[in-house]
Amino acid sequence: MVADLGYHDLHHVNVERERADIVLMAAKRAFRLEEALMMSPADDERMLEILEPYIGQRARVQNLVKSGRSRPPRHGPRLSLTDLSGR
Repeated sequence: MVADLGYHDLHHVNVERERADIVLMAAKRAFRLEEALMMSPADDERMLEILEPYIGQRARVQNLVKSGRSRPPRHGPRLSLTDLSGR
């Protein structure tokens, strides 16, 4: 299986590191794609039932589900404010 390979295995067939990482990541998550392809209309109805409490926020919920993971808030350096009142 491709998911069981390592980067070094793909390096032997002239696949560079970045592309190998993408291929391996996709292979490890292939079961999710298979599940999505096998969804039946009953599954869609169940999804709508689950999202019922969020009627006004369905697009947001769907985007969060699509993203597949939550990220911690980004905390970076802030620019200091320049006082422009004296100009």
